[in-house]
Formats: sequence, C-alpha cells, structure tokens
Amino acid sequence: MADQLQKSERHILGTAKRWEPADADYHNPSSGFPTIAVGHHLYGDADGAREAFAAQNAEMALRINEEIYILNDPTRRPVADATSAMSLGDQTRTMTGKAILDDGSQVALTSVRWRRGAIELCVDVVAPAGTDSSALVQQAVQALDAAYTAKPIAGF
Repeated sequence: MADQLQKSERHILGTAKRWEPADADYHNPSSGFPTIAVGHHLYGDADGAREAFAAQNAEMALRINEEIYILNDPTRRPVADATSAMSLGDQTRTMTGKAILDDGSQVALTSVRWRRGAIELCVDVVAPAGTDSSALVQQAVQALDAAYTAKPIAGF
C-alpha cells in the first residue's frame, strides 16, 4: 500500500482539522453545523499533486469525506464542480454538494481546493441547506492560504 501511494499516486500525507459548534449535540446531527475543516495533502512532486487535483468527482468525494465526515456513505453526498471567483496558487477547484442526514435534515457542502506546487490545500464547509456560507468559506480559505504562504512546508 505504501509503495502504491508513494510511487504510483505520489501521495505522502493528507491531514485535516475539523471544527463544529461548541454546543453540538451528538444525538441531534443537525446541531453540528456549520462545520468547517481545513487541511492539506502532500504529494511527492507537483506532477503527482496535479494528477490528484484533476481526479474524478467520485474520488474527490472520498477525499472530502476523509477531511470532513458527514455520512458513512460518501456516495450519498456526491459533489460537482462549481464556478468560483477564487483563484489561488497554481490551480483552484471548487466543488459543491448536498446531503440528507440520517435525521432527515439537509446540509450543503462547499469544498475549495488549491494547489501550491506539490501541496493541495483544502477548506470544506458544511452548513444547513439554504444557509449562505460563502463568507465563512472565503474567510477560511484566506486564513489557510495566508498561514501556508507565510510558512510553507520546506522542500515542497
């Protein structure tokens, strides 16, 4: 598995940190929104990152599900490419999707990803359907990009 990831896919590490409201109730899934995750994926080289960045939406949905878990079955939360005014790094990609939680509530997902060399940075925001989360998305993207450009991962 390590050989496949490092030689074929050139993926070295993916990590994300998730935040949700302090008063979220485990027994009431809809109380956990808006939820935000920020993270990065590190590739062996820029070509590996470029290939991964261009993955099909089904594969991206799996990656997003690892970053910000919503449902046990990512096929119940497909994503589609969306237009965005944001342009960061070498490439920028925005995806959106909707899901119905097990309690019947609906949520909307926005994922913004951008590549800087061999690093893919990401911000995922999930909010109740019908909520305008664009300001939260933009604020998180700007903060993560500023933090990364101020102190990039050495050698990548």
